Amino acid sequence: MMKAYRSYIKICHTSGCPNYTENPMVDYCASCAKAMRKAEKQSIKDDQKRKAALLKRPDPRKTPNKVSEKRKALNQEYAILREQFLKEHPKCELKLQPCTQTSTQVHHTASGWNKATNLNNVATWKASCDHCNQFLHDKLSAQEARDKGLKI
Repeated sequence: MMKAYRSYIKICHTSGCPNYTENPMVDYCASCAKAMRKAEKQSIKDDQKRKAALLKRPDPRKTPNKVSEKRKALNQEYAILREQFLKEHPKCELKLQPCTQTSTQVHHTASGWNKATNLNNVATWKASCDHCNQFLHDKLSAQEARDKGLKI
């Protein structure tokens, strides 16, 4: 006579599944186990796709441009004009103490909230040495600079 294994048969642990397990050591029926393996494989594929997409994405913390395109064009024009101006004006025009007499910088007499309007206006420039320009900006007040004609 054959022994009955009914005591070893278990109901599948998947919610709502009416099937029995084929092996008493396994908690799920064959169809539910296959569906779970398929879902696990799909989950792994989705994770790999997500990681690949993250690697392709540009960095969201991209730094903004330090200089606008408009200002970049003005700066390029300024560099050319500045070189020409310093060649034409080799001596310091500020003549503050202590002066080295050799101009290496351009002092802009016109300033204010919109410096871009007078940036390339050569009529508002004065040739200056490092010492005079530093003295003007560090030691003199705005009113003293205006009194000496060094600021508009």
